[in-house]
Amino acid sequence: MPAPGSVFKLAVIDCETTGLDPERHRMIEFAVGTLSIDLDGGDIVDVEAPRSWLEDPAEDLAMEIERLTHI
Repeated sequence: MPAPGSVFKLAVIDCETTGLDPERHRMIEFAVGTLSIDLDGGDIVDVEAPRSWLEDPAEDLAMEIERLTHI
């Protein structure tokens, strides 16, 4: 059991790709955000600014991918 007043840190990861087929499509963005949760009450006690990295897919993005990802 965690000690009273313990805080749990959680990372949320998001990836954007040019499609769903890993053989043909590429990752174009990787992002991570972290938040801290008070284990006593379940309250979120801290949210850190997300970090994001973009990857050049070496090809033009399809309009549908631009619409979905806002990249």
